[in-house]
Amino acid sequence: MNECEKLFSLERDEGEARWADRKARWPDFYIVGAPKAGTTSLFKYLSQHPKVVFSHFKETHYFGSDLIWRTRAVPRDIALDSYMSAANDKLLGDASVFYLASTEAAKEIHEANPAARIIAVVRNPLSMIPSLYSQAIRTGDENQSTLAKAMALEPRRKAGEIDISPDNPGVMQQLYYSEIARYSEQLRRYFDVFGRDRVLVVEFDAFVRDPLATVSDVFTFLGLTDVAIETKRHNEARTPRNWVLYRLFKHPFSPLRKLWRGILPGALRRRILMGAENIVFKRAKAQETAEDLRRIAYLYSDDVAKLEELTGLDLSLWRRNFDLALEAPVHHSRRG
Repeated sequence: MNECEKLFSLERDEGEARWADRKARWPDFYIVGAPKAGTTSLFKYLSQHPKVVFSHFKETHYFGSDLIWRTRAVPRDIALDSYMSAANDKLLGDASVFYLASTEAAKEIHEANPAARIIAVVRNPLSMIPSLYSQAIRTGDENQSTLAKAMALEPRRKAGEIDISPDNPGVMQQLYYSEIARYSEQLRRYFDVFGRDRVLVVEFDAFVRDPLATVSDVFTFLGLTDVAIETKRHNEARTPRNWVLYRLFKHPFSPLRKLWRGILPGALRRRILMGAENIVFKRAKAQETAEDLRRIAYLYSDDVAKLEELTGLDLSLWRRNFDLALEAPVHHSRRG
């Protein structure tokens, strides 16, 4: 057991002791991913049900001892406290998108609550990977100006090179673009631990086409009655207007960051940053090249077939898109 795993085990033991003292319960259901697959919208829609309550934060990531954090966005003790304070007469949910990619989260969640229900949303890697890259740029989790450059760095990042500032909270697995959408092996971990009947798999495009039908299916899966909800898309991708402004905004020099944090209170900093985002970022247009799409299709074509067999989902549209990506003429880009 490495030091990270020892720390996680100690925190979990202490957390379970505190949990027993409070006579509370672990979450009843988990939205485990995938990233950039509509989980924020699903989280918002389910939150409208009077019998559903979520932990105070989306992306608590209490579980997942294998996830490599630069800095945790939500400390584990705060995540635990948000579980504990939830009303006992409602279904408690946790929405943390890297549980799906984690090799440990499935069994850790099961150890905490074997009766938990699992919801996973899967999105075609040809659109999910570029969208994830765009979001990582916006949040400061990625510092490469093209997806191709980011994917080329992946072996070094897996080998332990952390080239993103610890001041940008996040998990390094987010940047493993060749693995993050391997849904078949990810879902199999949950099927093996929880059983097929406790895992609901939602296809992203079907969710986008008819969100009300999807939410109704989720309510049924959770044993809830249907209620009327309002729907709109959340957390759409954005891209930098100007890379010089972007680097100053998301990756400032350490002395400048310390000065900024020392002078202004947190609430005011957040308001300024939210306003600045509209200057620095614009709604994302397709940035991926034919080379990017071909590379993604090559990496994931075998997994799509396995996913279709594992889940019974009709992924014929995914397969057609993959065929087009693999057959498209490639023009070498000079973009930097």
